[in-house]
Amino acid sequence: MRRLNDERGATAVIVALLMTSLLAVAALVVDFGALHVERRELQNGADAAALALAEDCARRVLARCGSQTQRETWADTWLDANASDGDSHLVGVSYDEDDRRITVWARSKDPGSGRLSVPMRFASVLGVRSKAVRAHATASWGPPRTFPTKAGGGRHPSIPLAIDACEFAEATNGGVKFYVPVVIVFHNGGGAGGGSALHPCASNASGQDSPGNFGWIASTTDCAAGISEIGKVGGDNGNSPPGACSPTEIRARVGTDIVLPIFDKASGTGSHATYEISGWGAFHLTGFKLHGSSDWEHPASNPPCSGGDRCIAGWFVPLSAAAAPPGGKPYGVSMFGLVGTPDDVVAPEEPAEEPEGHEEEPTTTTVGGSDQGRNGGGNRSQEAT
Repeated sequence: MRRLNDERGATAVIVALLMTSLLAVAALVVDFGALHVERRELQNGADAAALALAEDCARRVLARCGSQTQRETWADTWLDANASDGDSHLVGVSYDEDDRRITVWARSKDPGSGRLSVPMRFASVLGVRSKAVRAHATASWGPPRTFPTKAGGGRHPSIPLAIDACEFAEATNGGVKFYVPVVIVFHNGGGAGGGSALHPCASNASGQDSPGNFGWIASTTDCAAGISEIGKVGGDNGNSPPGACSPTEIRARVGTDIVLPIFDKASGTGSHATYEISGWGAFHLTGFKLHGSSDWEHPASNPPCSGGDRCIAGWFVPLSAAAAPPGGKPYGVSMFGLVGTPDDVVAPEEPAEEPEGHEEEPTTTTVGGSDQGRNGGGNRSQEAT
């Protein structure tokens, strides 16, 4: 006779129910933990690739930014360098030369199978075989509105001397030729005068920027250009360096790249003069003559100009810096940094099919789009060289 209270087999049912729950927990811990790691590495790789390419474009490194093939090759290198398994999939690179913007699109890749997704070890029992992880990052570059000179807490040395935009254009053939040795003579109205080859940009009959001013700007400490943003700045009248400068301080900058504010308009007279700074240029200083005394000459035995002229010698160089907001005019100094991805930037088309034998759920995990990427992305995990 069958007993109604027979509990044989109940344990097996309970174990079966618990196994389902245990597999779900294992899937949550192991598989989704792996997704988190993959997501972080992929975003770091996309950030690093976008930043490195933006810096190369800012510095006009044509070997890495000159063509779409080169951009994709280097983006793929940065993606793989940030993957712990050394392998990620580059979907594509969106490049906008007019807006000075580049976006790197990436997708996870399983190095063992070559599938463009992360395999699920436990979740596959629940019907989820794999998950695709995607990331993208956008970086831009261009002339900055602000620039971190040492006086402003940055790392770039400077002197309190403003250069006429015309002088920059003459020295660089309109901003396209750098590393060309040049002597820039301040507009002192004497010596060769405002019309000679060394004085091509004098703005009044006496050859001065404005009456009583010769390019020096107000400086109170460190003999540096104590400004960090474009706009009007007061002039320091007279054709000698400001009192905050000494021959030793100027001489210490010889052989280095100094940042010079560049103006496109000077107005006022004497101590009321102002320069309208429109951007920054980087100048490799090799020599100078800033005063009638030999202490203010370098080389002392053969300064780059003579007589009543005041000058600096060297050449303009391109220079880039991270995380400076854009807005200035292009004088060879550029910023680069991560920015949000505009809505009009369309992701490149992905492969139509996965490798043979792969089954993937349509649900994907995307990062860098509506949240992290559009707000600047994650941290760059490798620096560009």
